[in-house]
Amino acid sequence: MFALRLLLTSFVISFALLTATHAAAEEVVVHEQLGVWEDPFHRRSPNFVIDNAESLFKPRENNYVGYSQSAWWQRIALHNPSDAQKETYVFQPRFDGQAARAYTLENGVLSEQAGGGKVPREQRAGMAPFPAFTYLLDPGERLEIFLKQTSDYAPIRLDYVVVDRPSALLYSLKKVGLATFVSTFLLSLLLASLMQIFGTHKMLFALYSAFLLSSIAFSFVNGGFAAHFSWLDSQTINYLFIFGVLLYLFFALMLHELFHDLNSPWINFITLGLNFTVFSASMGAMLVDSSFGFAMFSKWGGAIVINGAITLVFLIACQKKHPSAPLAALGWTGFLIGSVLTTLTLRGTLGPEFLSSIMIGIVFEGLVFTLVVASRVQQDYAENEYQIKEQIKFERTNQLALIGELAATVTHEIKQPLSAMKLIIANLKNAARKSPEKVLDILPDKLLQLEALADRTAELSDQVRRSSRLSVDSASGASIQKSLEGCRLVLDPDLRHLKIELKLEIDPDLPNVAIVPLRLDQVFINIIGNAKDAIQSSAPEERWIQIRATRIRYRRVRVTIEDSAGGIPSDHLEGIFDRYFTTKGEDLGTGLGLSICREIVEREGGNITAENTAHGARFTLMLPTAQSPLE
Repeated sequence: MFALRLLLTSFVISFALLTATHAAAEEVVVHEQLGVWEDPFHRRSPNFVIDNAESLFKPRENNYVGYSQSAWWQRIALHNPSDAQKETYVFQPRFDGQAARAYTLENGVLSEQAGGGKVPREQRAGMAPFPAFTYLLDPGERLEIFLKQTSDYAPIRLDYVVVDRPSALLYSLKKVGLATFVSTFLLSLLLASLMQIFGTHKMLFALYSAFLLSSIAFSFVNGGFAAHFSWLDSQTINYLFIFGVLLYLFFALMLHELFHDLNSPWINFITLGLNFTVFSASMGAMLVDSSFGFAMFSKWGGAIVINGAITLVFLIACQKKHPSAPLAALGWTGFLIGSVLTTLTLRGTLGPEFLSSIMIGIVFEGLVFTLVVASRVQQDYAENEYQIKEQIKFERTNQLALIGELAATVTHEIKQPLSAMKLIIANLKNAARKSPEKVLDILPDKLLQLEALADRTAELSDQVRRSSRLSVDSASGASIQKSLEGCRLVLDPDLRHLKIELKLEIDPDLPNVAIVPLRLDQVFINIIGNAKDAIQSSAPEERWIQIRATRIRYRRVRVTIEDSAGGIPSDHLEGIFDRYFTTKGEDLGTGLGLSICREIVEREGGNITAENTAHGARFTLMLPTAQSPLE
């Protein structure tokens, strides 16, 4: 709901601003263009141009000039037909990095105003980097102004807008693209809310945040906000170009992260190799000469190359049926349309009203990609849930297999105390028949024996019950000592039958480890059971399993489990932790035991390794300790 409110607010603010600024264009002062003149060599003075205006200036149908090294002059007549004095503003909605000057001749006095990003700040008629000239017209006054503009790296357009004071502020808001900036800024807030909600895919969110920040900076400079910051409003560094190229850089890196699971060499080449090549070449050229860098990217095909390459990325992703590709391609299409419209405007094919199309494309792209990122995170969240469920199934399968192996052992072990209990009861019956008075003498000892046998049976039953439960909650961690005692209770009958000695060396002050007790039991029973099976199959002269547990630095406990079975074949050593890998027969093993042991240990921040020793195999577990609240 929060994200929807942000989007709704963005749309309302943008619509209100666009409506208000559209109304501003209708409230204009009477004006007329009296002709255009080209000065190829920049040699003519303002006085010469004004004195010879009638012969120099000719009508021109097309306001688009294009790339030109000449100085271009316009002769414009302003007229105030009203009965009140009017403050009139002449704006030139062109590329902000150019320079323009306006001259008037009143009562023999030549007046000059300057504007544009190439004009030093202290010489500008206004703070904005785009040309904005101010004139005060008395009732009925007619005034001719002569606009001179030059550009060494951007196309020249002979466009201008004349408004009075009430409309000037609204026009300025339209020029600086406040609606675009607000929309992009709110989209960044939406991104922040999505990051708080989902909290995953940190790299994707980081790159998308950088893309949005570049978009906002691009909006700042393109809209004229840079005029209020001297370090951004530079005559030598084109910050609009820098942020524009950064926008492409981060967008391509975001695509690399978004489509990385396709493992496509073409996508990697475009989003990394080609992307950084175009970025480095353009930025290097710009730092040497801003006009050369801009020309390399916009005039000589740099933008066409990177736009075409990124389009190819989307075509590959759609062809490979990536789930995020269709929606992402929609966002890129909106940006591409905006870029094309802006380029056609700069080249004179379209009117100046399309000059901000690229900003609309950026906003659309940002909106769509917010949905793309959110959709991708939700998809991965669902996949993670599925993997967790599958992992639980695998662990459950291993537990059931383990229970099957324990069932025969426990059944045999329970029969022994039950048989002993029946024998004690039979002895008591015989004693009662033969000599009732002696029964009272032996009864206390017999009852103690029965109690011990009952406790033994109950312990075995509890151990099996714990091994069959899916989860056990324990905030204080697991005791290695208690876990090994429980495992020994279950495995002792088989170990005694096979004449295997189980040696335990456990530090007396060993802390609990940060693993659920049931999971720790599962790890120990799997590894010790494998060692028992290996000894049984290899039949060595010495039969032992050695377990050592010691506390080491960095809040870790090291547990080593070593056997005398001769070791693991070298060609099997690397794959023993792989799922379904087993050297046992089909009816003796599932191949899940060691794989699940590794997943249990690594899930809690530990690790498990296997190696061969002079006697056999040794498994080493590094387990994190369970910390108390005071630690």
